[in-house]
Amino acid sequence: MRKSCLALSVAILSLPVQAEVDQTLVVTANRVALTLDDTLASVTVIKREDIERQQARTLPELLRGMAGLTVTQSGGVGATSSVFVRGTNSSHVLVLVDGVKVGSATLGTVAWESLPLETVERIEIVRGPRASLYGSEAIGGVIQIFTRKGKGAPAPSFSVTAGSDHFWSADTSVSGTQGDWDYALGVSAKGTEGFNACNPDSGTLFVACYDNEPDDDGYREQAWRLNAGKALANGGEIRLSGFQSQGEVDYDGAYQNSSEPVQKVLGLTTRLPVSDDRMVELRYGYNNDLVDSFNDGVFVSRFETRRNTVGAQVLQSLDSGTLIVGAEYQRDEVLGTTSYAKTSRDNKALFGQWLTEQGADRYEASVRHDRNEQFGEKTTGSLAWGHQLFPGVKSFVSYGSAFKAPTFNDLYFPGYGSPTLTPETSWSLEAGLKGSDARIDWSATLYHTRIRDLIAADPSNGWLAANLGQARISGVELTASGTVSPGFWWRGTITLQDPESQDAATKGNTLPNRERTKLTVSLDRQIEHLTLGADWMAVGRRYGDLYNTQELDGYGRLDLRARYNLSHGFSVAAKIENVTDQTYETVYYYNQPGRSFYLTLNWQP
Repeated sequence: MRKSCLALSVAILSLPVQAEVDQTLVVTANRVALTLDDTLASVTVIKREDIERQQARTLPELLRGMAGLTVTQSGGVGATSSVFVRGTNSSHVLVLVDGVKVGSATLGTVAWESLPLETVERIEIVRGPRASLYGSEAIGGVIQIFTRKGKGAPAPSFSVTAGSDHFWSADTSVSGTQGDWDYALGVSAKGTEGFNACNPDSGTLFVACYDNEPDDDGYREQAWRLNAGKALANGGEIRLSGFQSQGEVDYDGAYQNSSEPVQKVLGLTTRLPVSDDRMVELRYGYNNDLVDSFNDGVFVSRFETRRNTVGAQVLQSLDSGTLIVGAEYQRDEVLGTTSYAKTSRDNKALFGQWLTEQGADRYEASVRHDRNEQFGEKTTGSLAWGHQLFPGVKSFVSYGSAFKAPTFNDLYFPGYGSPTLTPETSWSLEAGLKGSDARIDWSATLYHTRIRDLIAADPSNGWLAANLGQARISGVELTASGTVSPGFWWRGTITLQDPESQDAATKGNTLPNRERTKLTVSLDRQIEHLTLGADWMAVGRRYGDLYNTQELDGYGRLDLRARYNLSHGFSVAAKIENVTDQTYETVYYYNQPGRSFYLTLNWQP
């Protein structure tokens, strides 16, 4: 343990610059690099080659097939999307981009549709509470996005896609290394005429969709990205990364029917190994989440979040284990056309973690203390134990507490907010097995989560926000992936969950927009220059409301894809989505795309 954590942390600085580095290193679960096998948590890693193989066009599309995740979308590309981790609320997942927290301080959720997939190098999905390391939001888990770095000799690349509903996208970039520097610069754009997202057959007009405008709901987006780093002489690095996306979204609405979202992320990180057994990390992050809304082209409203975060972390390797201590300061500001009683708040935090290994056993303990300008103080903690049962098979159990801070809308929105709200709180238990050999990696996990003080409108008090709700969630996750033979890969997941309300009026009801069962299977076969693939997903029924009156039928969806590598770095790819043309909804009243076709040309010398 003395050398492993620090050595792995230094090694991961170069990801993906050095192809030989083990790509199963993960940092999100523990704020320090560990191999996936050594992590005492349920983690899924999505690499750039996975994104390109699946030919995903958006981040929500990519995430919907992952174990433990429920993804909903109010229409097609660019429509409002939500991600639910292990049956918790969509606001109960912390999202980081290169360590920078993103999301709206008014809504409390992330605009997944505004995070361009073209900028993504890899994604780490940690399922289970991580508030003892990261603070608010990490009740269901943490999803961290790492942006693309330069590698190899400097070279350009481009990609163009065209498809159904007049969809098009283009991306061009230049990246590489030169001496101690690596860099990656890129610009992208996409658009679609879309389809009519509102389904008038699902219910009464002016409910959910608010209005049915029988026109296509299109989307347009432009984005740029930057990631540049310099390796330092002592094995450390300094890195600057960021991106900006700006979109135009059409939808159906009686009061507003289009919006222009802007997402900006900037991060600056310095990692300094100050000795053989100590590393210091300094970090600054900025996120700007802005949405302008319009009705038939006339400006209606603006909501904007500006978040600045500074932090420091020290990793100390000892003979008996690894100690991580850190401090973090975060300031949220809200601006726009809505008048809030308060428009900013500060949060200060201290955290620590101890990792140790004794024979076949591994132990983890972490604690974090947050002091918030609005709700006061909150302390969270976690414990985990792992045991090597026999070669290739490990067990682990863990416990963690977590919380979700009230949003500015919860606290101060006119006619709804209540400034005396307290955080939503939770605790979770988890037990699992995972194993690997030369041909298969697998895991099986059981978990149970209890959530209290959920914030909702109180009908007995003028529909003001109040800490009213409770929830109980239990689940099972099974994952496996491997090779049948050289050039033949497969992956499968089974998610069984029971997300139940514990409120007096709805006790036992399924929480909205969360299915109880999901099964996914992916197959890929490479035959010389040709790669064929298939993705199948079966999703059980869900409900669009807490009273379980709005039933959404389960569905099965099959996607087929192919890629052929041409000469001189060119490749061509084709994909058919929803091959059987299933009609289904992930959000009540909102259509999903039917059978769709896409063709892509790539060049990467």
